[in-house]
Amino acid sequence: MRFGLPVSVGVHLKWTAAATSDDRDWCFAMNQEISQRFKSLIQGPRIYRFIFSPPNSDSLDFGGKLQIYVGESEHFERRCADYKKALTKIHKSTRAFTGWPDPRLIHDWKEIQRNPCVRIAAALQNAERDKSEVELQLLEFTEFWINRIHVTPARMSDQFTRRLVENLAILSSDGPNIILLNRSRDPEIRPLSQALEELNAGTGGHTHSTKAKDSPTWAKAHSEVS
Repeated sequence: MRFGLPVSVGVHLKWTAAATSDDRDWCFAMNQEISQRFKSLIQGPRIYRFIFSPPNSDSLDFGGKLQIYVGESEHFERRCADYKKALTKIHKSTRAFTGWPDPRLIHDWKEIQRNPCVRIAAALQNAERDKSEVELQLLEFTEFWINRIHVTPARMSDQFTRRLVENLAILSSDGPNIILLNRSRDPEIRPLSQALEELNAGTGGHTHSTKAKDSPTWAKAHSEVS
């Protein structure tokens, strides 16, 4: 089989800011409902990204760099609801860890690990605790062709079209001053990890206190996150 010359495909990707954590209706804050304005922005299939700004240049989590996560969803409003549910689970389990050893703590921890949205929910919670800014952006793109494949915004309900454009968006979001969370770098759920280590020390090491990112269930959840 003979191949022709490489084909250059020009794709125009434009990110539009939908909301930031400084907004009054930032729905990923604890006890904040999704406003009507926000609902109108997140309806239907979307390719989106979260940009996490470092709270300061010495931040251990960031190293002075931006953290970015790019995702896709056929029903983005449902995905946002899933992130909020994951945030609630993290918050409730964090509060539960203020008590002394309880078998329910390990059960709650395992439930959190199985949640495929927990990775980004953990990053959102860490940002809220650090008072660092998070921006949610939505992708717009112009139609383009790859061989005989016509890729248009109107075909975003098709998962293969979304994932194709999502991967282009991931590649275009990467850079030397970027920590790309799509590369499986896990934001640690700091209050939970610290409390679980203390719980392990208090029980003489009988409780396994591995970090979430070392857990098989956590790794399995990664494969389910879009």
